[in-house]
Amino acid sequence: MAIYYIYIVYCLILTFLSKVKYSGIGSKKITFLVGGGLLFLMGLRHKTVGNDVIRYVERYKDIERFFTLETKTESGYMIFQKILSSLNITAQGFIFTVSLIIVTFFSWFFYKYSKNIGMSFFLHFTIGLFAFTMTGFRQSIAIGLTLLAINLAINKKLMWYILIIIIAMLFHHSAIVFAPVYIIFQIKKYNFKIIILIFLAILLSGIFNEFIFSQISSFSFNKYNTQYLNNLEESRTSFIFIIFSFSLPAITMFLWFLDDIKIRDLSRIDMSFFIMSMIGCAFVLLSSQLSLLSRFSYYFTIGIIILIPNTIKNLKNRPVANISSFFLTLIAIAYFTVANVDGISKIDSYLFFWELAY
Repeated sequence: MAIYYIYIVYCLILTFLSKVKYSGIGSKKITFLVGGGLLFLMGLRHKTVGNDVIRYVERYKDIERFFTLETKTESGYMIFQKILSSLNITAQGFIFTVSLIIVTFFSWFFYKYSKNIGMSFFLHFTIGLFAFTMTGFRQSIAIGLTLLAINLAINKKLMWYILIIIIAMLFHHSAIVFAPVYIIFQIKKYNFKIIILIFLAILLSGIFNEFIFSQISSFSFNKYNTQYLNNLEESRTSFIFIIFSFSLPAITMFLWFLDDIKIRDLSRIDMSFFIMSMIGCAFVLLSSQLSLLSRFSYYFTIGIIILIPNTIKNLKNRPVANISSFFLTLIAIAYFTVANVDGISKIDSYLFFWELAY
């Protein structure tokens, strides 16, 4: 885990320097430096780092056989592997290429929409999607494509939005859950009543989660999906995951309250990211019954990763902004440690690709 804490310190130092006048570290430079560090970690790791990486690598090395078989793997990802194989990309090159694609998507999105790029990278690493991107190749690429879709939704390009969602589904079918998000970004003004309705809907989903689960499980799951059912290992930290997921939007609303910020005065984009984070919470809550649904929440995690830095940046009360940044940093590091030491992602025993695995 030491390498991860080194990256966290590196990320925090660069974030601090980027705020120092005349440091020479602007938005482009910090995106390149922090994103490059993330690519270094992801792309140069051993195939044993990440729960599913070995399986992905083995299938890539035997792509000729898997490409011709009838499999449940999405066709877009199979074609992607086939192209890399035809270019004689090695197995380690395959890991690096997937990492490069994922990091590029997130780096571009943070550069475009975050008001504190370093903090967004830090949150992505500690409380966001980093651990998942180290193991879930197909869905991570699909999530990256949905970041492009968000940009298209903001710019009201519906047809292109639909096309990107379809392409994302060719990498992971779960991307279909992101299709309605276009509507969220078209709402011009949010008010307190809308927020209350969303909160009540999430509360009801929690109260009736057993009923909802029974309805979902009444569908015929194939062998690919049943591996997520009743997974005790995955639900081991579910309570912490649920509490922490709900605490982040709550902290954001508390900061709005402290700074006397009215919901109607918030930008349409920031409120849309807030709604996304709440939808993610709903999936996390439902995942206590069906762990598969936690994977749907990953598509909405980006909302809080952008919203928190933007909220802190917009606070008029700078002492509150500085104190909240400090405590959020400590909480995020603590959560990263609890979630990943002996966690299901199996990224804690880090090795570079040239090191020997024991």
